[in-house]
Amino acid sequence: MRLYLVRHAEAEDGDVDVERQLTDRGRADARRLAEALRPLELRVREIWHSGYPRAAQTAEPIAHEIAGAALKARDGLTPFDRTRPIAKEIKRFGGDLMIVGHEPFLGKLAARLVTGRAARAVVKLDKPSIVCLDDDDDASGEWRVRWMLSRDVTSPGQAPAVEARRGVDAATTPHGTDGPPA
Repeated sequence: MRLYLVRHAEAEDGDVDVERQLTDRGRADARRLAEALRPLELRVREIWHSGYPRAAQTAEPIAHEIAGAALKARDGLTPFDRTRPIAKEIKRFGGDLMIVGHEPFLGKLAARLVTGRAARAVVKLDKPSIVCLDDDDDASGEWRVRWMLSRDVTSPGQAPAVEARRGVDAATTPHGTDGPPA
């Protein structure tokens, strides 16, 4: 099973955290992240997001790049929610899945899956970025970090060179099996 954790793009400042929308830069970054994922031909059954506008607005362009993925707002994915209930849901889900959400929740979820404890830092996700975790589809239940793309990869100055390398690697890496090129 593959699990893709995506941190939302840059959001507006605001007094009410739940209502914050993406900035113009955030919308552009979300589109660039979605475009960077296209050559990887990711396959997920569902894309879960927290329901907060900034997470939904980041998830939407990504969903357009992943054929057949159902986009769903889910409870339990907000910044300070507990990770254990979602970790259990992921295990029961049984298929490749993407979650678009927030820090510190996503970092703690990755830590819980990889180390067994939410308190141990494994990754810190920038706005926007994605980390791919893999459980190797075995009965051990052990997860590992497979690859990660940060905002630096999708920034306007970096995108053309990355796309050129990715195009070559994507042809030999079906469905993102080995992740994005280095």
